[in-house]
Amino acid sequence: MDRNGFNDRATRQLVPTVGGRKAFVAAPLPPAILDIGRFLPELTRATQAVGELKGIGRSVANPLLLVRPLQRREAVSSSSMEGTYTTLTDLFLFEAGGSGSGDAGR
Repeated sequence: MDRNGFNDRATRQLVPTVGGRKAFVAAPLPPAILDIGRFLPELTRATQAVGELKGIGRSVANPLLLVRPLQRREAVSSSSMEGTYTTLTDLFLFEAGGSGSGDAGR
């Protein structure tokens, strides 16, 4: 632990404990009461959009046609955080039986 990170403006502190050891104490959380009026219009629009999407999903014969591409996009994005880099095109080519890059022209 880098003790230099605990300065006067830090949101946490080290406090002495038994045996001369230090304990990490985080700053208090914000108050439980939120000023919902600040973001209520955005929350209302988001709730309405989710409701519309839910209604559309009920009318689609195979909802996986909408969900699967989003799952693939998320998989490509999260894999890059882990150091695995690919593209959606390469992923789709691989799933279709190709080997990824270089198969596009074949």
